[in-house]
Amino acid sequence: MPLVGILNLLKKVRPSGRNRWMACCPAHEDNSPSLSIAVGGNEKILLHCFAGCQLADITEAIGLSVSDLFPKITNDLEFSNRFKHASNLANQAELDALTLIIAKNELMAGRALSAEDQKTVTQAIDRLGNAIL
Repeated sequence: MPLVGILNLLKKVRPSGRNRWMACCPAHEDNSPSLSIAVGGNEKILLHCFAGCQLADITEAIGLSVSDLFPKITNDLEFSNRFKHASNLANQAELDALTLIIAKNELMAGRALSAEDQKTVTQAIDRLGNAIL
């Protein structure tokens, strides 16, 4: 769950530093904020009750589970598909870069490019430009 969603489930939320907040702990009767909320490495959400409440009790009190505090990790199949797509893009970029190097060498040697070669070079430039954007 995003941090904003978690903060919206808590009462008397106030900032207490960079990427840190204090709020009333939902796991016990709390009139003065005793729950520390922070963003840790890998965007995980850290909760600590200074009154001693357990993490599972805190998340349960706001209708969440402990796993909701961690960013979702893509499943293996999704990762595999994204990796294959990225690999295909990298291969095409390599071919496009080679096309441009060859065209540059031809032009520097004083040789003109055919209309077909100019079209291929233009397509390579467009694909590389779009990849950068």
